[in-house]
Amino acid sequence: VGNAIENAVNNLEAATSRGGIFISNTGNLNIGGVTGAIAGVQATTSGNVELINNGSIILDGTSVEGIRASSGNVLVQAIGAAADVETHNGSGDAIDSNNGTVTVSAGRDILLGSAATDRFGDIESNGAMVLTAGRDIIVDEATFIDVFGPGNSFTGTAGRHFSLLASDASPGSSLYTESGPITITAGNNTVGGTFTVDAAGTGVDANGNGEAGAAITINADDMVINNPIDGGTGIVTLRQTNNPRTITLGTSPGGTLGLTDAELNLVTTTTRLVVGRTDNTGNIQSTGLVDQAGSGWTTLWLLTGGQIQDIIASAVSQLTVTNLSMQAAAGIGVPGGGPSIDMDVDVTNLDVSNSTSGAIIVDDHAGGVTLLDITGDGFSVTGVGGGGFILARSPLTIASDAITTGGMTYAAADSAAAGDDLTVNNGVTVQDDTALTLDAGDNLILNDTSTVVVTGVASTLSLNVDEDDADAGVGGIANLFGTVNTGGQPIFVGGAGDIDTFNVDSNGAAAGGTVDDVLDNIQFIGGGAADILNLEDSSDPVADVVNISDGGVGIGTISGLGLANFTFNSIVTVNIQLPNLAAPGDGDDI
Repeated sequence: VGNAIENAVNNLEAATSRGGIFISNTGNLNIGGVTGAIAGVQATTSGNVELINNGSIILDGTSVEGIRASSGNVLVQAIGAAADVETHNGSGDAIDSNNGTVTVSAGRDILLGSAATDRFGDIESNGAMVLTAGRDIIVDEATFIDVFGPGNSFTGTAGRHFSLLASDASPGSSLYTESGPITITAGNNTVGGTFTVDAAGTGVDANGNGEAGAAITINADDMVINNPIDGGTGIVTLRQTNNPRTITLGTSPGGTLGLTDAELNLVTTTTRLVVGRTDNTGNIQSTGLVDQAGSGWTTLWLLTGGQIQDIIASAVSQLTVTNLSMQAAAGIGVPGGGPSIDMDVDVTNLDVSNSTSGAIIVDDHAGGVTLLDITGDGFSVTGVGGGGFILARSPLTIASDAITTGGMTYAAADSAAAGDDLTVNNGVTVQDDTALTLDAGDNLILNDTSTVVVTGVASTLSLNVDEDDADAGVGGIANLFGTVNTGGQPIFVGGAGDIDTFNVDSNGAAAGGTVDDVLDNIQFIGGGAADILNLEDSSDPVADVVNISDGGVGIGTISGLGLANFTFNSIVTVNIQLPNLAAPGDGDDI
């Protein structure tokens, strides 16, 4: 192996003060036990240590014996299908680089610490650390994996299982970096690989020594989390290794990446917890309650190349979180044969994306929802709506663009209390290419720089207030202050049985305004009470010829006032604010 010393021995010790150590050996190899004058394999002043062995490498002697470099890098490699790297000599630095990287690989297992001998065997680096095993990486008996130095990373890849254990009631094992990213993969060579962190020790920690934290990414087909995973300010990602693999949230039934509420409560990240991946077609199934209460996170992203499903047949929230982003390819809330059809949540801010097929069907159960761009793509809702809906109990505020295809309904459910409003914020566009419905339990507010548009040739746009009329005797208000457009099809605005008010005014509640932001013919349909229609056009600089036709009691059409005809039915009072007739050139003829 290059200029390495080639041996065929069973026990090895070597030392140098500079220049490094490069050894290639054949046969199972024990480190130490040769002479008391040397403590394992050590480059004490400078130089790298490279130990490559065709067979296992075992450190099970005294605690002073180890594989160490004071200022260089350390490479330990056990080659062969049955070759292991074992450290269980009771040493705090069985394999160690004080000022460099540590790379350890084994054809079969990396076994750090031994339950059989009750002895630990720590690995430390002051640079990046990489562990790779053809089968398992098992860390036991209070063994520590320590990566010192701000920003130095840890990467661990196991063909089957990666485990941080606490056998024999030991204090537990741990993995630590100082704001260095941590990436763990279980099941790299086989389906069903499990990541386990037992209920002792400090777990997986990326914000050691007072550092801010770093990203932690764990890839495994199943996880057993009984000890903290702390990314600090870093993103924590829990996702499958193999494709397809279903994720179950709330239970761990076996055969899936099961994540219970108790397990997720052990995760800390001030940025976000990410579950799943968009390049995996395994569905994400809500199978039990998941609540951020008691956890260290307030933002949850769910990612899948399949569906996000609620398979519990009960109309209660399964996901309770402040900020929720759901990104799917084949539908959100549609289980494909399961007992439920909507995704039951209780969130404050919601961001949904459905890229390819299916529908978006989400039911929020308490406290109201703001549709908000959480992911940074500029949208709060995007992709295939598929005739679905987002229902809030209530209010519902659309604070970032919501652009869908295939039809979409946004609804703020009515209740006996006030405030069941649906609001589209200033500068926000709500759009679909087929059909768009906005249902407000109380008031509908389209702010003055908002846009609500349907683009299809045979599209429909429906805007409704006092929907469901759960507060009898209290009417709703529709404030159409923004732009509404269907590309030629009529716009429908409706009320319920109480006294409802419909306002069209491009200037919002301020003085002046026009009706010119209504770009297509619009129909106002009252609910049979003394409904009111207010058209504010007093700031229109164009002299219009306004025609008002009477179709009977509460029925009529106003044309020529702007770009659209205003038709009304079951409207008792119509108020039209026109320009100052005394000003030359801008008066309207009626």
